Amino acid sequence: MCNRIVENRANEIVSFKVGYLCGEPIQYVSRNGKDETVTAINTLNEMMFSEDKSTQDQEIVEWQMICGTSFRIVLPDDSGEEDEAPFEMYTLDPRDSFVVYSNEIGRKPLMGVKFCINENGVGRTYTVYTKNHYWKIEDTNILESKPHALGMIPIFEYPANNARLGAFEIVLPLLDAINDVASNRMDGLEQFIQAFLVRAMTIQSMPRLRRTSLRLMVRCSSFLAGTLRIHTSTQVLSAKSSSRKLSSN
Repeated sequence: MCNRIVENRANEIVSFKVGYLCGEPIQYVSRNGKDETVTAINTLNEMMFSEDKSTQDQEIVEWQMICGTSFRIVLPDDSGEEDEAPFEMYTLDPRDSFVVYSNEIGRKPLMGVKFCINENGVGRTYTVYTKNHYWKIEDTNILESKPHALGMIPIFEYPANNARLGAFEIVLPLLDAINDVASNRMDGLEQFIQAFLVRAMTIQSMPRLRRTSLRLMVRCSSFLAGTLRIHTSTQVLSAKSSSRKLSSN
């Protein structure tokens, strides 16, 4: 039997980063003390609260730590669905969203794209936004094309870093090695127990060896218990060490 043990340290790293960065809701503040500016900032914070931005910020950071980047789309309210804020915000899945940038100096964004696989599982449908135009494309067929009055690309990218690396991506070989060590350790314990049982069955079939082998069985039991205690202690110490490293980072 081959055990496949997964010590999900990647989830531990992501959860720590999200809690550290989004433990408190992100709010906007004014850099000057003008009354009209303070009032406008307070109004903006109230709008963000009505759209539950704090929860979406956690989703953004979580995708950043997993995929190295994240995306958000901001669209105006549909007619008849207006609320406290004149816009709606949604967190996009970075696995099916991207932004196209210019190769010129400044690398300005040229378009934002969101796509999905069709219901029949064949082909993809793309939603494309530029600064002043909108397209809906299915494979190579343009289904819809119309201008919009937003004056901007409503899809925004939040890269975690320039390389767009996730929080645990650079230590994936170490995480795999930890899983291999834990799996091999469990294999060794199971093989030891199986050998112990085979020995016990052999002793039962040979009465002359029972007294001598009983002492060996007691020693083996003590060794097995000690091995299990060492395994548990190693797990605890390893978890504490990981927590210290994450805190220092």
